Amino acid sequence: MAMKRKISIGTGFILLLLVFMAGQVLAEGTQPQTVFVTPTPNPSGEIRYLVQEGENCLGISLKLQVDINELRRLNGLDEACSLQPNQELIVGFAATATAMPAITQTAEVSGPTPTVAVGAGTICVFLFDDINGDGTPGNQEYPIADGAISVTDKANKISENKNTVWDAPSICFEELPEGEYNVSVAPPQGYNPTSNMNYALVLKGGQTSLINFGAQKSSEAPVEVPGGEETPSNTGNIVLGVVGILLVLIGIGLGFYFWLLKR
Repeated sequence: MAMKRKISIGTGFILLLLVFMAGQVLAEGTQPQTVFVTPTPNPSGEIRYLVQEGENCLGISLKLQVDINELRRLNGLDEACSLQPNQELIVGFAATATAMPAITQTAEVSGPTPTVAVGAGTICVFLFDDINGDGTPGNQEYPIADGAISVTDKANKISENKNTVWDAPSICFEELPEGEYNVSVAPPQGYNPTSNMNYALVLKGGQTSLINFGAQKSSEAPVEVPGGEETPSNTGNIVLGVVGILLVLIGIGLGFYFWLLKR
């Protein structure tokens, strides 16, 4: 009986020891449960979170149930979503707080496209005394005064007129809208044209067109004296007439003289 009693006590002791050891093993193999307390909003309604050592954006977004793109946007993080330990992040807003407005990029809307201005050009006219009649101005072929110039566009919306002067190499019409134009020149009285007096051209923006028109003096053309008055071109005929009369008078005088000698 004593032997059985010792065996029972020993068996019980062994069972207690096994139970104790099993409890220790279970205690060592089970980690305590981690309880995460959701951060509370601050007075302004922002919910902030302090980054722990080794944490990244993905882990924080999973832990706090926050979209990783929203987390990046709220805190202005780069594409890699780089974080530093102890960095404070905005992870949301209280239900009563005003949510941060989304940052949206809007295209700059300009006003109506301005109408492209039509280019302007210049037409210059040179009416010259075509002495040799070749239609091309030479070194000694000067401007003719009092010629009439007319510039009109094809649509008859523009019509400008000017007169030529003897001391200007050309007469110009400036700031004309680009387009098709007809240029006409009428030489003054006493001049005959040596070239076509009408010319059609297409004027481009920024272009200056110089057109030469030639005319040649007729017998009635006035002679222009720079700085003086006009003298008729038949002055030479008058001089010849006067010389002729003088010769006649001299002849009469010589005849009378020889008549006196004979007496």
